[in-house]
Amino acid sequence: MGYLYRPRLKGPAADVCRHPDPAHAGEKHPDHGRTSTCPACGARFSAVWWAKYYVNGKAVRESTETEKETEARRFLKQKEGAAANGRAVVPRMDRMLYDETAADLREFYATSGERNLDEAEVRLKHLDPFFHAMRLTAITRAVVTRYVKARQTEGVANGTINRELGVLGRMLRLAVENEKFSRTLPKFHRLKEAPPRRLFRAGTIRGRQAALAAGPPGGGHYSVRVWLAHQE
Repeated sequence: MGYLYRPRLKGPAADVCRHPDPAHAGEKHPDHGRTSTCPACGARFSAVWWAKYYVNGKAVRESTETEKETEARRFLKQKEGAAANGRAVVPRMDRMLYDETAADLREFYATSGERNLDEAEVRLKHLDPFFHAMRLTAITRAVVTRYVKARQTEGVANGTINRELGVLGRMLRLAVENEKFSRTLPKFHRLKEAPPRRLFRAGTIRGRQAALAAGPPGGGHYSVRVWLAHQE
């Protein structure tokens, strides 16, 4: 059975904590550890609640990152429920970093074959330095826009940037699939790409017609020989 507590802060030694009701002699003040400063002994406690729960018999202590007891109890209930149902108990989702999610994506590509890992690395080598140590919750549309601007300043084509953002989007979706992230994913606006260049390939009728119209290098005309074959 887990419980909530507020860690005691370092400081001068506090007085002996006594319950104000003589009927509870030997007990500590009811507000001891529930307020920032105990009214009886003066001990100081963190304003943030922490949770202690058990996973496979092992005690886990984790900050709820909230000062509200109701939210802290909801957090503890979710953790205990996940542990009881055998689901993975991961750190608070709002503490997930880009680096861990990028590692998950690499492992996913390597094992699933959904995408060539070497090709994905071409995209990741530009994403990694920009988003390094950034929390997933911090990857907003505004941050992505800054990334786009930085890449455009480097002279990178919009098509290449779109491919990089595609890898970033897949990374965030994988975090949701792995139950490591539950926030609404930011929408990445697709950048307008330059139209593909129209090239005539030698193997097409249009390509041969264009080559004949242009003539051979250096001027002149092509000499076209036609072989007719018949069957006996």
